[in-house]
Amino acid sequence: MNSVLAQAPASIPPFTLKKFESEETVSLDQFYDAVVVLDFFAYWCVPCRKVSTELEEHVQRFYAGKNGNPAGKPVQVLSLNIEQGRTARTRQYIMQTGASLVLYDVGCRVYKALGGRGIPYVIVLAKESSQWNVLYAHAGYEGVEKIRTVIDSVGAAAGRSPADVPAVSLPTTHAVEIVSDGLWSNDILLTDTTATHVYTLGKTEFRTSYSFSTLEVDYNPAEEAFVFWRNPANVTEVRHTLQESVRHTLTPALTMNGSFGGYDGFQDYRSLWLNEFYRQEYPAGYKEAKPRGANIGAGLRWEYAPTTAFAQVDYAWQTDTIASGYEKKPFLPLARGRSELDTHTVSVTLENIMTPTLRSQVIGLVTDTTGREMRYGGQASLNWALAENWVLRSTVGYAEEAPRFEA
Repeated sequence: MNSVLAQAPASIPPFTLKKFESEETVSLDQFYDAVVVLDFFAYWCVPCRKVSTELEEHVQRFYAGKNGNPAGKPVQVLSLNIEQGRTARTRQYIMQTGASLVLYDVGCRVYKALGGRGIPYVIVLAKESSQWNVLYAHAGYEGVEKIRTVIDSVGAAAGRSPADVPAVSLPTTHAVEIVSDGLWSNDILLTDTTATHVYTLGKTEFRTSYSFSTLEVDYNPAEEAFVFWRNPANVTEVRHTLQESVRHTLTPALTMNGSFGGYDGFQDYRSLWLNEFYRQEYPAGYKEAKPRGANIGAGLRWEYAPTTAFAQVDYAWQTDTIASGYEKKPFLPLARGRSELDTHTVSVTLENIMTPTLRSQVIGLVTDTTGREMRYGGQASLNWALAENWVLRSTVGYAEEAPRFEA
């Protein structure tokens, strides 16, 4: 039942903090007969949003509706803000998560006293005799069911057993997103519409997306003397893409990712333009192109420092049937290029929240494609929150491939 980290003390003295944007103070001893849940957060902490939302809905409101835990003890969630600047962002966070009692932990005094090393940081307290005992402490998030198990154990011998209370399963969630993009320029019109359905069941998230794309190109061939078979043409194609991805939380620190999908149609307007060029240039040997492809991938994400440092390894395999190229040499038959490609990619990603305003990402990858040498590449990104509503995003990348490709 206990998940106390080594750095968290067994008990703590009571504390008094001010409410968010108020001079009113709240003392821990006000809740002497209650089970208290401390939720340490900052507006810039993305996983904190899920924690604060679930603690408010499935702990604070849940036990308020049942008049306490199985032993009849009240339950109170205290949300402690450890970020002192940018109150507008914190105010927005509170509105989005619904946190009902938010306190300022000025200088992270309480957070440090409780051995905080990362956020979200959740602690469950109960008072016995004259001291507040730490029943549970965890940097990261193990889920609301774990926290409710600890809460239900307080005073269980004196009241109802947790088994007497019907289990309340967390509801599943659905979300639908539709995005449309378009690009128009001289001789090119591209559109793409993607519908995505996100279904979350416990620790597993399923994301299904379908895309419908159109590619329209005005083909204008170069004019040469004695070349009469090239003609302007308007070429239009559509592409259908279906993709499924799954993300499952194995432990609070480990997440497994998987994906598979496929497409039917030209991937980009360049290949469509080149296909029309070859169709007109070599009508005798040209074979109709039917581009299509499929992919499958898997990965593992490790949170090696609670909420602040992540490492991820991914593998992806892609098979493509492409529009072939052609080559005609004097006195030799027309040569048709490769039409089937297999691509294997391995990537390693490191993400670190270095300060509340700096987040970095470094990616290294190796790609092996049929008929090509190995390609090595990397990318480094840095996001810097300059001010309340301004973020500077910088990216640098590099790739090379034998015999003479460098970018």
